[in-house]
Amino acid sequence: MDNGMRWSFCMLPDYPLGESIEMIKTADELGYYGAYSVDETWHKDLWVLFAAAADKTERIRFGPNVTHVFLREPTLICQQVATLDELTGGRTELVVSTGNFGLLSQYGIDWASKKPLSRLKEAIHVMRTFLAEGAITFEGDFFKYNGLYTFARPVQEHIPIKMGGMKGPRSFQAAGEIAEGLHHALSYSREAYEYVTDNIRIGADKAGRDWQSLDIGAWVVTVVSDDSAAAKRAARI
Repeated sequence: MDNGMRWSFCMLPDYPLGESIEMIKTADELGYYGAYSVDETWHKDLWVLFAAAADKTERIRFGPNVTHVFLREPTLICQQVATLDELTGGRTELVVSTGNFGLLSQYGIDWASKKPLSRLKEAIHVMRTFLAEGAITFEGDFFKYNGLYTFARPVQEHIPIKMGGMKGPRSFQAAGEIAEGLHHALSYSREAYEYVTDNIRIGADKAGRDWQSLDIGAWVVTVVSDDSAAAKRAARI
């Protein structure tokens, strides 16, 4: 589009897998930029689904929106996305966050006491290094590696790493500072999105980056039905 806006399809992979693959194929045929999926235990596995859809599509890009650095170890995320990148011919990207706090509570993880944003920042550094070099030696506050390497190598020269953020200004600013963009979910006013963008700009300015070069995305909940009232109820739920 002339204004630089792109449309992607972000799914909850709860449907029969054949139906989900058909949805992805349709999005590809319609020219959607990306097919994203949540990465949560509640749903089917996005990595297996996207691998099955890879050779049935031509242009659409694939990635988690979001994957998370409490339940997923960063180098294993890299192994998965690099393998998928080879399978898709270089059509993957990452959207990462700390994770769904409701899900973490079901795992008994006291995320609030574990410096979630600092953990995420360190994980992004680890992932960027491991994807670029295929090896890492690193002594961090949250992650430690001694000569770890992998044969899972991406086709793309550079896999974009974007952040997912919902809560508040520090994560938005961090995305502007260190990530290739921010995907934000479930806000429903112009003021809310201006607040997100203003904070992304603060982070980008701090790092000497052009905030307009970043991928700033937003979820919009969509329900399709012949019954308008039923669709609105479902969307609210």
